[in-house]
Amino acid sequence: MCRGTKVKRACAAATALMVGVLLVSAGCATVVETRDVSVTPAAADDPQGIADVIPIFGDSEVRYDDEIGFEEYYVVVSEEEVVTVMGTIRRLWCRPEEGSSPLEIMLFYQEAIEDLGGTILFQTRDAQSIRVEGEDLTSYFSKERLDRGMSTYVWDFYTFPGAMSEYLSAVVPFGDSESYVVIAAGRDARKMQLRASRFEIVTVDM
Repeated sequence: MCRGTKVKRACAAATALMVGVLLVSAGCATVVETRDVSVTPAAADDPQGIADVIPIFGDSEVRYDDEIGFEEYYVVVSEEEVVTVMGTIRRLWCRPEEGSSPLEIMLFYQEAIEDLGGTILFQTRDAQSIRVEGEDLTSYFSKERLDRGMSTYVWDFYTFPGAMSEYLSAVVPFGDSESYVVIAAGRDARKMQLRASRFEIVTVDM
């Protein structure tokens, strides 16, 4: 049976300061109101509040929160098997706090899934080498991934599937149902001595 999960949309909290500016022109006074707005992402204030089922690692920044909609998705459950699930797909692409490693991220999610009473279906630390039913694991992972054009952080986003080393698929209970969760992590694909980690969460809600 196809199952899934829900993830809450990250919300932005804004504060506004109204400033009255007095302009004097030709002996006439005019009051003009201007607005100074600062926005604080919910991820910075409450990283755990973004996801219903699976928490967000540490103080990670959720850079993209994509609601894909109702589609098919492919979950690798072993080195020989991939299952097709249908449901409402959501993808969170994240930047963890500086110094976090892909392994550290995945250990966090192993513990989180256990605490939630979930079951890990499959896990590998060598995602680039896995082929299932004639297709790369990274190709399955990339199904229903948005084309971002020339948006912010687009280089990191596009190169991530080719740089991910860690992959984990799981089923976790949620309400009266169960949820499929897929998590991948890896380092920035750019050739630098110290490369930042990235991770992405895919949830499917049936």
